[in-house]
Amino acid sequence: MAASSPCGRCGHTAEDHDAPGSAFSVRTALTFAAILAVVLLVAAAAQDWFGEAGVLVAAASAGFADTHSAAVSVAALVEEKRVTAPLAVIPILAAITTNTISKMIFAVSAGGRGFALYVIPGLILLVTAAWAGAFIAGPLRF
Repeated sequence: MAASSPCGRCGHTAEDHDAPGSAFSVRTALTFAAILAVVLLVAAAAQDWFGEAGVLVAAASAGFADTHSAAVSVAALVEEKRVTAPLAVIPILAAITTNTISKMIFAVSAGGRGFALYVIPGLILLVTAAWAGAFIAGPLRF
């Protein structure tokens, strides 16, 4: 394929991507660091002001943008002994769930109905399995 020809079904061209051999993007790294810093600050403040419910809301809200920053923020609270490890599972699963909702929205808006029907069942299966694991073997055991 020529450098300017579309790749696959998506219609993107080779020019849409970083230069070949570039495995690291400074812009992406800085964006992630900024998101992580904000989420760490918000999660800690929410935990101080609202307790465990604040951590849950902060992690779930951050999950719409990025699951990793929410998970790292909750893990940092566990490390600081501000949240217990078993209680950290719920905010992390909430972040995964809201991030999955974002992915579903993008699947519909960017890929259309056919793509969404192909992708969304797998996303639902992954989130369901994560929550089921928490109920069966994790801190949500009854």
